[in-house]
Amino acid sequence: MLAVVNEYHKSKGSDGNMKNLFISVGCLIIENYAQVILKYNDQLSPELKRQLTLLVNNLQICTQLQNRISGLEEGITESNEKLEELPYDSEMREEIIKRKKRLNKSLVRKEKKLSQLNQENVNFLLRLGRQFYEQRLLDDNEEFSKLYDKLDCIAANKESNSSEDDGLATDFDINMFNLNNLMASLIY
Repeated sequence: MLAVVNEYHKSKGSDGNMKNLFISVGCLIIENYAQVILKYNDQLSPELKRQLTLLVNNLQICTQLQNRISGLEEGITESNEKLEELPYDSEMREEIIKRKKRLNKSLVRKEKKLSQLNQENVNFLLRLGRQFYEQRLLDDNEEFSKLYDKLDCIAANKESNSSEDDGLATDFDINMFNLNNLMASLIY
């Protein structure tokens, strides 16, 4: 999962960006989800637990959508192959064309939903990372501690007059930051 974040960092050239580090903290939380829940349950507020659960559920839905998208793409490919083999005046050809249209419509809807969920997941990771950092949760873990130290450095160097937005990711390139890889690492 962090490989996905690292690729995003490289593509944007902003390793020092606080948002990217918050997302990295969020990814680390999800990578260590079971340990976080078991070991730090008493430190987590009900709201944090709810957000973690919602994010994990969203990631599972993303995996299911990705599987369905793959199935639809295979169906479209099969339809194209069958169309090439059939004569133009075939009755079967019309049925295959209708099937292909249905598959394409479904594919577009599922890709749109997947994109929306991916954006929500990025925002969840960002919020979770920020909340864990602000509350210094899991500070005894070396990986978290290193990320928190980087965030401290950036915060110390930030100009006092710079305006901060609401912290939500809005312009992330979903093609570069594909959270389906994140879910695959969680399930397998």
